[in-house]
Amino acid sequence: MFSIPIGVHHQFGEPSIGRGIKLTQSLLTFAVAIPSFITAFTIAASLEHAAWLRGGRGLYQWVWKLPFFRKDVFLFGYLINGLILFIFGGLTGLVNASYSLNNTVHNTAFIPGHFHLTVAGPVFLAILGMSIFLVSQLTGKKIYLPAINTIIPYLWTVGVLIFSAGLMWGGLMGEPRRTNMGLTYLNPASEQYHPYWVISSMLGLAGGGIMFTAGALYFVVFFGTFLRKRSAAPMIDFPVSESLHEEKRIPLFDTFRPWLLVMGFIILMAYLPAISDALNNTGRKAPPYLPTDPTPIVTKKP
Repeated sequence: MFSIPIGVHHQFGEPSIGRGIKLTQSLLTFAVAIPSFITAFTIAASLEHAAWLRGGRGLYQWVWKLPFFRKDVFLFGYLINGLILFIFGGLTGLVNASYSLNNTVHNTAFIPGHFHLTVAGPVFLAILGMSIFLVSQLTGKKIYLPAINTIIPYLWTVGVLIFSAGLMWGGLMGEPRRTNMGLTYLNPASEQYHPYWVISSMLGLAGGGIMFTAGALYFVVFFGTFLRKRSAAPMIDFPVSESLHEEKRIPLFDTFRPWLLVMGFIILMAYLPAISDALNNTGRKAPPYLPTDPTPIVTKKP
């Protein structure tokens, strides 16, 4: 209900869209934090309960009862690391959601630093982990190098954190995105050389190298598993979650219909005015510019 209508927050730098629409999009984007916090609390509470059943005690000691490096439940490592990365992705997303702060980081390296924490976090790690899980289950083959398999998500997470930190640091110093940095801003021989961006770019390079290593290890494990001889009958054995207790049913929350109707209304409210602004404020009367010069081109009347 909150997530789908907020696509215009990617266009806060678009001059044809009015400020009121951007404010609405900003508020809707901040509202996504509500279900996100509910989900985070539910998952954390479930993990804590499971750890207490395994003998975990104390305010934080229960964390070490979680199966971080257990080879038989390696999916936990992939999924928990994705969630850890998504925490930082959500926090940096709040920066992008703010209309005023977005003006600072818009079209800088901060943006790819942010979405690597989201897309390269829970989405990508879940795909990697589930692909290994399914190829093992569907072919009846044991996982190749199981110890390495448990390390991959943690190595990937370290790489993403370093990579994104470098990009976001550079973005806060004005480092642009979609730019060949090596041939211009990082080349001392160039007139556009910026020494401040060298360290942040090298930090991103180091993180990218760690990510590449984790990715290479994934392919070794995946294809090593796929090419092994079958040792058991193919099967699918998904872990089943169990409810801690029966909750009182509330009819309003037992059906999607009213929520889909509300979502449809919010989508129309969020997108129709933005589309109208984009079509009616096309800037056809604006003076032309050269890509390398912010000064308007003055055309002489005949």
